[in-house]
Amino acid sequence: MRPILLGLLVCLRIADGETIPNWSSNYPPCNRHSELIRTGHLDLGARVATVNPSLAKEFRSAMDFWASILDMDWHENDTQNCSI
Repeated sequence: MRPILLGLLVCLRIADGETIPNWSSNYPPCNRHSELIRTGHLDLGARVATVNPSLAKEFRSAMDFWASILDMDWHENDTQNCSI
């Protein structure tokens, strides 16, 4: 189910005419992004790297929503051991 979700997100970005950019940020990429393609229960560490409190709140709300649908738990992780 997670590979399908990931594929859907990629397709939606491509459908919008956007190309998928390489990593560009002041933050290093997450080391555990392979967690997204695992089978079975997912324990996802997410780094919320924004200074916009409204955006951070919406991101957390979205993660809570997906955790209620998928076999997934998530937690905030501000280290490089995050998944996204």
